[in-house]
Amino acid sequence: MAKKNDSFNITIDSRLLDSFLRSVPSRLAKARHQSLEDSAQEVQNRAKDIYVPVVTGNLKRSITHEVKRDMAIVGTDVEYAEIREKWNRKTGTKGYLKLALDASGKAIEQIFYKNLEKALK
Repeated sequence: MAKKNDSFNITIDSRLLDSFLRSVPSRLAKARHQSLEDSAQEVQNRAKDIYVPVVTGNLKRSITHEVKRDMAIVGTDVEYAEIREKWNRKTGTKGYLKLALDASGKAIEQIFYKNLEKALK
């Protein structure tokens, strides 16, 4: 009677996984930066296109954004911008930037999901 061999070996090479795992922090940092950039652009566009009160167009043209390490800043250096942020006659509410940020919430969430998913592929 022949001897039956019930054992077998499997070799798993984890070098690709190790390489991917080493790249994750850098990928996530890039995704965070891109998400902040995209989110700031979303708020800036929404503020300019919908919420900023326009008389001369100077305030609208002056709205910009900047991404720093862990934050994005959307704003303007126009001297009367703070007054307009506190009271917006166009909508009868306060805050064209605040309104733009609030209205961009879902879009910002999707921006972060999309960039994080892309980073982890």
